[in-house]
Amino acid sequence: SLAITCHQCGVNVFDYFCDIIDRCAAWPPNTPIEKYRDLQGRRAIIMGMSSDNGFEKISARVPLKEMSSYSTALSSITGGRSAFTMKFASYELVPSDVQEKLLKEYAEKAQADE
Repeated sequence: SLAITCHQCGVNVFDYFCDIIDRCAAWPPNTPIEKYRDLQGRRAIIMGMSSDNGFEKISARVPLKEMSSYSTALSSITGGRSAFTMKFASYELVPSDVQEKLLKEYAEKAQADE
């Protein structure tokens, strides 16, 4: 199987999967458009938008690795008038450009070990 072959070659198969989280954020109306640009830069897939109790809400699926500095960025964009939640959704394959980068790193490491 793929997992056994990867293990025998010293490749961590889990590097090729990323944790995907469901994320929901709420902020006041008329918040700058940067909130959407920031999500796009984090490889988010927008699942829906709504309005509730005077706040705009957006639901998205985002790789967990991309969320490490999201709290600071969202606070900066909204002036601290926002909140967000996260929960695990699934595992998915990393994009092909990330796979290529990982394969290159493993090849370089293998050459250095020889």
